[in-house]
Amino acid sequence: MSETQFEVTQSITRRLKAVMIAIAIFFVLGAVGIFFSSLGNFSGIQRIYSVNIVASHVSQAIEGLETSSQTITDMEGAKNLKDIQFAFSESQKLVKESIQSALKACDDHSKVKVILEKGLEAILLYEESANELFFTKRKDISGQTIVMNQYYMDSKEYLRKAQIALRQNIDDIFDRLYANRYWPLVVGFTLSAIFFLFVVTFGFSISNKIYHSVSNLTYAAQKVSEGDLTYQAPVQDSDELGELTNIFNKMVSSINSGRIELDSTIERIKRLQRITARFSEALTAEHVMEISLAEGLDAVNADSGVFAILNKDRDLIEIHRYAGIHHEVLKKRRSFPLAKLNPLSDVIRYHKPLYFENQDECFARYPHLRDEAQGNPFSAVAFLPLIVSSECIGAISINFNYSREFNQTDKEFLVSLSNQCAQALHRSQLYDETREAVAARDEFLSIASHELKTPLTPLKLQLQLLSRQIRKGNKEISYEKLLEIMQNFDKQLGRLSKLIEDLLDVSRITSGKLSLNLEKFNLADMINDVLTQYEHQMKKAVIKVIFISENNIVGFFDRVRLEQVLVNLLTNAVKYAPGKPISVVVEKKNDMALITVKDQGPGIAQENQERIFKRFERVKSSENIGGLGLGLYISSQIIQAHNGQIRIESELGKGSSFIIEIPLTLESKST
Repeated sequence: MSETQFEVTQSITRRLKAVMIAIAIFFVLGAVGIFFSSLGNFSGIQRIYSVNIVASHVSQAIEGLETSSQTITDMEGAKNLKDIQFAFSESQKLVKESIQSALKACDDHSKVKVILEKGLEAILLYEESANELFFTKRKDISGQTIVMNQYYMDSKEYLRKAQIALRQNIDDIFDRLYANRYWPLVVGFTLSAIFFLFVVTFGFSISNKIYHSVSNLTYAAQKVSEGDLTYQAPVQDSDELGELTNIFNKMVSSINSGRIELDSTIERIKRLQRITARFSEALTAEHVMEISLAEGLDAVNADSGVFAILNKDRDLIEIHRYAGIHHEVLKKRRSFPLAKLNPLSDVIRYHKPLYFENQDECFARYPHLRDEAQGNPFSAVAFLPLIVSSECIGAISINFNYSREFNQTDKEFLVSLSNQCAQALHRSQLYDETREAVAARDEFLSIASHELKTPLTPLKLQLQLLSRQIRKGNKEISYEKLLEIMQNFDKQLGRLSKLIEDLLDVSRITSGKLSLNLEKFNLADMINDVLTQYEHQMKKAVIKVIFISENNIVGFFDRVRLEQVLVNLLTNAVKYAPGKPISVVVEKKNDMALITVKDQGPGIAQENQERIFKRFERVKSSENIGGLGLGLYISSQIIQAHNGQIRIESELGKGSSFIIEIPLTLESKST
């Protein structure tokens, strides 16, 4: 399922934050609205407070004025005029201060202020006339008193008018306050109604979206719990819940993909089990390769494949089996060197698989394959090594006629398939080797039985003949006849001893108990001694031995074992090339000694040259030549114990040369 990138363009969180901010703003606006709507009331209250202050000062001024008037009245009977004048002055001072305070508290252009200013003028005139009265010292005070009382009445009248004006002002303010008493409530209710509508509308919108999104998720979860992993919940909005729904859909898709992959894995496991079951029935390598390609290609829906195996020398790759490819395509390249630049060579050398998802990737790394791919079109290809116990024995290529991706699961399955193929092929090879070994064992037992009977039969016949002559009382058996019989006994017993010793050597080599007794000697002297010991037998067989050697080839060797090797080579030369000369050449090359034994026999074919150094192997000859096939095997093991090697150079009809290379210095070693 292809996934589209989900982008959050809306946000429930941001919406809720916006609601919270809006609530805060509405609270602020409500407070501001109520404040401004109540501002007139606050101003009226403040005005009442100011008017009350002015009225208080006016009342104080009236009280002071009345006190001053009482002081003047008390002047007629007073004895001390100065005390009366001082009391009058203090009362007038209080009146003036009260009026001054009232004037400060009044507005600049108010009616009360004008009245108070006129009252202040009248008070000043009243005070002035009173002072004149005090200066006259009760002389002609009647006329002065009338004037003074007139000023007093004017001052008090003005102050009374001021009180009335203040009372009227307070009444006006109260009327206004009463008329506007509900305005803050109206403003607050209106703002609350607007806020309520906003919150309800916005909240309903958000809750509706949340409800639908949660309902969709709940229904989707129910469908998934019922096993429907293909259901996708609809995304309501590009917000957090939409993102959650999208993630839920991705999770379900991932689970569905995992289930599909699990089903695919189970199916592949079943295929591997079926392949394993078929491999258990396959005994030969050809049958294993046939099953590998047939089942392997079917398991991964591939179109063609190639099964390649390394040769015994591990330098050549041989294509043994193929499927889906025309034989003409592989006709010219059924085998190629391991060193050649090729994907099969690379996976064998580096023990790592190669995967190419299309032709361009493959040809970019191996351009020469473009020409070789003619007639065998492919797109994707996998090259898999066949590894057994950290050793690569071959490789498989699996080709697809379409481009494809190799995911981790595909790679793991292909590697598992190649490992099973490698193990099955290895088992089949072991089976073939075991079958060959059993056949060789049976042949060896047959040959050993025949070879052991060969010296025993004439011994038995000779003994029976001699016993019969003795029982008959035949006293005419000559000394020469007895000597001939004893020599024949010795020959057959020597042959029997040689066969038994060879078998013992094979047992020692197999059990790892073949030890070397090293000593320092001249190799040429040792070979010359052996040739001297067998000189009589060589002359009897009409064989000429040519010995060529350098003078001083001294090293550390096991003398007895090297003599055994040389005797084996000479014996084979006499056996397969009777009457023909043998040459033995000893030379020194750097720190190595080279011994070459060459005969003029029939030669050995190329395909048999490696086989003759194995146990119980003999070269088939037109002549009936006996032997256990152990001489060359024992010889090769002895030379290997000296850290050397033995090889053969031979052509049919041109004789054979056995070449031994051993180092001149060797530490003590057991094989």
